[in-house]
Amino acid sequence: MGKSARKCSDRGNMEIQFYRKQDVSEDLLQIAVVVSRYRGKWVLCRHKLRDTWEVPGGHREDGESILEAARRELYEETGAKAFYLIPVCVYFITTYAMLYYGEISEFASLPESEIETVAFFEELPGQLTYPSIHPKLVEKVCDFWKRKPEIWDAYYPDGSLAMVGLVRGEAIPEQYRHAVADVFVMHRDGTILLTQRDFKKPNFPGLWESSAGGSVLRGETFEQGARRELLEETGIEAGELIPTYRITTGRVIYQGYVCYTDIPKDRVVLQEEETVAFRWADRETFLRIFESDEFVPLLRERLLSLPGRS
Repeated sequence: MGKSARKCSDRGNMEIQFYRKQDVSEDLLQIAVVVSRYRGKWVLCRHKLRDTWEVPGGHREDGESILEAARRELYEETGAKAFYLIPVCVYFITTYAMLYYGEISEFASLPESEIETVAFFEELPGQLTYPSIHPKLVEKVCDFWKRKPEIWDAYYPDGSLAMVGLVRGEAIPEQYRHAVADVFVMHRDGTILLTQRDFKKPNFPGLWESSAGGSVLRGETFEQGARRELLEETGIEAGELIPTYRITTGRVIYQGYVCYTDIPKDRVVLQEEETVAFRWADRETFLRIFESDEFVPLLRERLLSLPGRS
């Protein structure tokens, strides 16, 4: 499945062991394999010395991260120019390998290599170089999507997109950040919307916060994520969203917005399992809660970063 792996034949029903990504150190990963699709079809390549088809992939080179190896192999073996990768799992046959899912949107000419051609398939063909391996990898990718994971775009620390997906609930690699949008809601009469977090939430249960917000989903801009979160958590459809702060804390990029609204105050719709109560607070009440132990401390820190705040 890589330049070295292709020297081996498929030895019948080879045993594959699958692992969660976080359970295997990257130092142990020697192979990157990318099960890819283009316009809804599987992308396979054929070696110049064979008449069978295979999934792009190969051994990582010295100094490469496993992601860099995946990107290089996908380009070298398919000519893929623009693509998005999502890590699925680790597997082991004779060495540890990272399995990625790739969505290809654009191809360049196939680079000069041992690959003869690339083709697209509705279903896996019968003529596979590794018939006891490739179907299991494709099945693993399909099972991954059946779970309907929440995918976030990975960002570099400078705020640029990495074209890599992060899976909610899994550790974020140290080189990446994920995006979160906060929306501070003020009524036209000057009161501020406060919502109380569900008591069953693992972080800050029962505390009050002055924003609707959450993780920006794959393919969304910060503003699109902010509008979706505001609607989901309060039922408020935003008009203009005014950007306030952008702060990187740990592995999260927080983008703040202010939303002014004149909706009837009893029209706030709470999201189940997210919030349990709301109130419109005047300035004095807001400051009392904001400065108390009843308010989410991390949000307080972000709001205090605004110009003119202390």
